[in-house]
This record gives sequence, C-alpha cells and structure tokens, in this order.
Amino acid sequence: PESLSGKAQLAKYLNYNITIFEKNLEKRWPIASVTKLMTAVVAFQKLDLEQTIKMSEKAVETEGAAGNFKIGETFSARDLIKAMLVSSSNDAAVALAEAMGENDFVNLMQSKASELQMINTTYVEPTGLSFMNQSTDADLNKLAIFIYQNYPQILEISRQKEISIVELNSEKSRKVINVDLFAGEPDFLGGKTGYTTEAGRNLVA
Repeated sequence: PESLSGKAQLAKYLNYNITIFEKNLEKRWPIASVTKLMTAVVAFQKLDLEQTIKMSEKAVETEGAAGNFKIGETFSARDLIKAMLVSSSNDAAVALAEAMGENDFVNLMQSKASELQMINTTYVEPTGLSFMNQSTDADLNKLAIFIYQNYPQILEISRQKEISIVELNSEKSRKVINVDLFAGEPDFLGGKTGYTTEAGRNLVA
C-alpha cells in the first residue's frame, strides 16, 4: 500500500502461509534489536533456563540501560530472556551469550540462520547494536514462522505489557516494561522492535 513508507514490507498469515502484500522482500538491511529474536531461539535451545548467570562488567557496560542491571547481580537465564525480549535489554543479551561464550553463541545464531535457509542474514553479535547484523524480510519471515511453530513461548513473553524478574542474590523482584506499543493488546501475538541510527525503525509483529 502507498500509505506505508517502509523501505521493505511483508504482511502475511503465518498460520496459512498466505501473503497479503510485500515490497522489497529481498532488500538487505541492518535489523537492530530484531536480532534478539534469534538470540532468544539459541538461548532456549542451548541454555539451561534455570541456570544462574552473573552480570559481567562487559554486559552491564553494553550500550543501553534497559533492565537497570548492575555488575555482580545474578539472574536465571529465563529471566534474562524475558528482560531481553520485553525491554530490549542489550545487557541481558550479552549476559546470555557470555553464559556459553559469546563467540560460540553467535556462531550458533549464524548456524541456525543457515539451517533455516536465511541465506541473506548475518549475525556478528547478540544485541543488534552492530550495523553488520543484517537480514531481509524474506529471511525474517522464515524466522518468524519457525518461532511461531516451535517456540511460541518467545511470542508469549514478548506480548506482555510488563513482566517481573528476580535478582537471585537479594531475592528482590523488579518490573520490566515492554518497549513495544502493541504489547498488552488482545490481538497482538508477539514480536520484536528494533532501532539504531543505521537501521532506522524495524518491526517483526
């Protein structure tokens, strides 16, 4: 539709694989925090969700303050996934990757992209801060279908208006507010926003 100004667009029914409209489906573009959908997939596949992860100096000093994390705090992997998807916490994404070894984790992200035949997708880190994390609408469609069919819990987390996570040392709970304006709407299945200067505004919803 002419009223939509996005450089690349795709609307479809995931459950029937029916396309409504598309534009520049193969246009490669930095995807910013939409990256975190793949970070969540690898975390669910490869980490013990109840394992304890300590926030490192590198994780906490990663650009962005979402989640209000402090060095030395500890959380379950499950709660870090929640913070990453809901508040788009870069700190949480890095901490999850560090739990396995960041290079190994990112390699698994790229391997999963290859497995899903996301042939125009590159991941170089887990947050989306790098403009080198790039994809296309065609590839992100494949990832969205995979999540819809295999990891609905990712969508369930991402559609919450707010969630609570627990810092394990103090046993104190904190609220995390969703940055996605669709969150909490009854017809919103889930998804992820993304923004950097290079990428502009990105959305999988």
